[in-house]
Amino acid sequence: MAQVKNGLILNALGAVLLLTALAMIFKKQTHAIGQALRSKAPEQFKRAQPLLTVAAGVILGFLVTLTSVGAGALGAVMLLYLYPFRMTPGRLVGTDIVHAIPLTMVAGTGHLMMGNVDLPLLGTLLIGSIPGIVIGSLIGSKAPETFLRNAISVVLVAVGVKMLVA
Repeated sequence: MAQVKNGLILNALGAVLLLTALAMIFKKQTHAIGQALRSKAPEQFKRAQPLLTVAAGVILGFLVTLTSVGAGALGAVMLLYLYPFRMTPGRLVGTDIVHAIPLTMVAGTGHLMMGNVDLPLLGTLLIGSIPGIVIGSLIGSKAPETFLRNAISVVLVAVGVKMLVA
């Protein structure tokens, strides 16, 4: 049973990584589709937004809890599709980050309560993550968005395929 569970999680993780890479690659096209739908049928689109936003939250919550992937890139693409005229880049990033914090805290607390957390490993990761955030912020603010998006997508595809094939 443990092998089935581990296999399911690894396969789900690989699939979500690939989905995230595709979402990043086709972010502009998804945004354009949302804009077109919003422009062609504005009243119907606005009526569907709340329900679709809740559905997006359910999907993101499930994916983050199962795989720890999805809140960032997938959430951003979903928000761009659902709110094509309201989401400026700053609002998109801010909304996405503020959404991700409680989402990951709840998912993380669940895993912590189930005993699925290696605390020494977590501490070591946090020690490296803080300088990584600073370095990533400095590089990310200076590098072209297209380059960063493509580089991250390539890494996500490589890791996703490796997880699905392994």
